[in-house]
Amino acid sequence: MSTWETDAGGFFDEGEVTLTKARFGFDSDYMDGDVLVFILEGEDDEGAEFRSLYAIGNGWESEDRGKKVVGLEKFRDNCNYAFFFNAALKTDAKEILVERGYPDNATIWEGLVFEMANQKVTHKIGEKEVESNVVLPTKFVGEAGGSKKKSASKAKKTSNSGSKASKALVAKVRKLAKQHDDHDDFLAAVVEEVPDIEEYDDLWESVLDESGIWAEAR
Repeated sequence: MSTWETDAGGFFDEGEVTLTKARFGFDSDYMDGDVLVFILEGEDDEGAEFRSLYAIGNGWESEDRGKKVVGLEKFRDNCNYAFFFNAALKTDAKEILVERGYPDNATIWEGLVFEMANQKVTHKIGEKEVESNVVLPTKFVGEAGGSKKKSASKAKKTSNSGSKASKALVAKVRKLAKQHDDHDDFLAAVVEEVPDIEEYDDLWESVLDESGIWAEAR
């Protein structure tokens, strides 16, 4: 997949949620576990567990232990997962999401913090319109890095923004790159261990780029 476009065709009310795990899989709470869905888990701002299931439509198969789906070029725009990621793209998370990949990759959601709410959506089924409630992102809070949350807006960076990273910091990031064979795992480790990484533009861009410092350390 190389697009965020769509083709035509758990109880939660509202609150701040840190998304900790996302995957495509089967769940007995949805159609008796016979239909592939997007499964999202996390914690709200009081530490209570969050879990929500999103229909992705027919024609998909999961791979890589549920990290991705394959089968079609685009998601149908009336499936609940499309309502979910289109709502997220309307927030300040859009830049980070696009950098991370595409919606066929479940792991792009992990580590993000959103304010979310149960909202009414309209599905078009033939000539009919059917309404349902879906938990959707309403505001992007940031990225979870340990106990800290990082804003996605570059305009909100501290006065160190644009500063050149020290040799020691670069060495630390390079060491993390050598320790992680998966780029997503490396990215999560950098955010966890270098909470001010976004303040160093060049180094941060190299961290985000799969062909950057991570690839150089291979």
